[in-house]
Amino acid sequence: MASADAWIQDQSIRRCMALVAGLPGPVARHAVAYLGLFRPLPDAAGKAPPLRWAKALRLVEELAGQVSEPYVSWDRKPARPSTPRHWGLALETVLERAARGGLKRPLANHNYLRAVVYEVADQADLAGENARNAAILRGDPPQSAQGPAGDGSETAARTDEEVASAKENFRRLEEILSRVGKRMEG
Repeated sequence: MASADAWIQDQSIRRCMALVAGLPGPVARHAVAYLGLFRPLPDAAGKAPPLRWAKALRLVEELAGQVSEPYVSWDRKPARPSTPRHWGLALETVLERAARGGLKRPLANHNYLRAVVYEVADQADLAGENARNAAILRGDPPQSAQGPAGDGSETAARTDEEVASAKENFRRLEEILSRVGKRMEG
């Protein structure tokens, strides 16, 4: 491990640590462990070369850029609203899979993480759509497209309660549709 003095003197290390510290909380919490997934595998003697700081810096810069984007896309599918919370959940998932040995290492790029973020964002978007549809069926007034800051951005972040409520509403919607279908048949 490098001395603290080396950390202070090396611009790549300073910049990398500053970028990690500046990441949103859900992402910063897992960023250093995630960088470990890019570390070269041990050789026959069991020694693993360290991840070069210049590469770590490039990876954190790329990650920060992707996290800051309001949408995530993957595999030619429609883009989905994404939040730092989605990225944090995806990082947790990737790290858990790696811990179970379900991940080929070292990672070459962020593509696998982006695919997992897309899954998380897609599920959140679906839950929001189900909640909006259920509200329409209940006759609730339409919600504004304003984001929490009132800036016109779509509200992408959902609390656990909102997701649970949306799932419950969707279940009720399915029951209603089932009853309506039975009445129309009978």
